[in-house]
Amino acid sequence: MKNTVLGIIGCIIVLYTAMLSLGIYSLYIHKNQMEKCLSQVLYGVMDKYYLPHDTAETGGASNNTAARNDVLEDIKARLGDCDNLNTTIYVCDMDKGIISARIESDLELPMGIEKHLSCTKTIIADRGMDD
Repeated sequence: MKNTVLGIIGCIIVLYTAMLSLGIYSLYIHKNQMEKCLSQVLYGVMDKYYLPHDTAETGGASNNTAARNDVLEDIKARLGDCDNLNTTIYVCDMDKGIISARIESDLELPMGIEKHLSCTKTIIADRGMDD
């Protein structure tokens, strides 16, 4: 009887440890996915819309609006499976070459705990993208 109780307690400890490990692993995977996605999206938009020498010809306001919309659409397309995905764009100025954005998401771990993840990135073009 004593060995049976110890065996059951041991199984519960092993299951609890496995669930805890899976929760931590999924948390770090989700955070890494958000950071890489945001970096790639911001770099891609900067590469597409930033023209350092031709700012008078490009029409800066429409360029900024198009860049902002591309950031929002690309993040939604890449991270569409996330729960409660909120994207905030702080600065999007293609004339000066700066984009700053934040992604916030809620993640439910296997143990039932809710975690709030956020990632903020800023890209500043200090030289022409073609250099």
